[in-house]
Amino acid sequence: LPTSSVTLTGSGTDSDGTISSYAWSKVSSLAGTITSASSASTTITGLAQGTHTFRLTVTDNGGLTASDDVVVVVNAAGVCKSVSSVGIIPSGGSDFWFSGNFNTTFGLNPCDTVILQAGTYGHINITNIDGITFTNNGQVIINSMNLNAGAKNVKLLGNGTPGLQYGIRINGSNNFATYWKATGELEIAYVEVVGTAAGIEVKHPPGEAYTQNFANLKIHDNYIHDHQLEGMYIGMDNLSLDVLINAEIYNNIVRNSGNDGIQTRNGTFNIHDNIVDNVALSPAFPYDINGILVGGNTKNSTIHNN
Repeated sequence: LPTSSVTLTGSGTDSDGTISSYAWSKVSSLAGTITSASSASTTITGLAQGTHTFRLTVTDNGGLTASDDVVVVVNAAGVCKSVSSVGIIPSGGSDFWFSGNFNTTFGLNPCDTVILQAGTYGHINITNIDGITFTNNGQVIINSMNLNAGAKNVKLLGNGTPGLQYGIRINGSNNFATYWKATGELEIAYVEVVGTAAGIEVKHPPGEAYTQNFANLKIHDNYIHDHQLEGMYIGMDNLSLDVLINAEIYNNIVRNSGNDGIQTRNGTFNIHDNIVDNVALSPAFPYDINGILVGGNTKNSTIHNN
């Protein structure tokens, strides 16, 4: 729910004759209307929350019959569910660009989980998504993953498979590994980022309008290494705008950075228990030489145990 209808598609074959009729019936459902009971396919409307079983009986020209049942589960409105990949599938590196309403198009509620199947993905670029968690089933390799303005309350968690410490790996050469312009409750964890231009970026570039503040951001238990620019760049470039991130950054390993290991600005930060080493290998500017740079418009922040 709120979806309360479903289309059921059946078929029948007869090795020594023909199929003469189809008949859909209810086995265990008080709700639901069968709209085309004598067709191979039918729509069931008016379903209520619960489990519903429908039966298709096929009759051949000799009067012989065979039946099969299908079970339809209708979840209550707002019940969280896990789905497999939706339109994002491993395709040897092909890109997935989606600018429509992600939730509506794929029938997702703002607490659902999309399970990315093991394999190699290209660039994933999504706009207008709300409350979705992405996780993995097996080792997932992504070229890069960007969330545009209009995305909110998104999580990327690579702990979906026991035994894989970083079940999601982002290794797009010369790309921004994760460039998030999303808002709300955001989390990136158990992700390896390697060989990219920059590692994890949660920011807007200069010149773009800032329409919403970030609420809470958590970046933890990631391994970010061997990148050209910053390991993390968290916060807005324009220091004249009071657009704040409330971020906790912890238990990450940031290693072999071209510029700063972790750079922050425009926010309130709790940065702790990270390992940051071997930074500023090829700084773009003389000041890009810090393990952790706490930049302009930072307020009420703590940096400890790194």
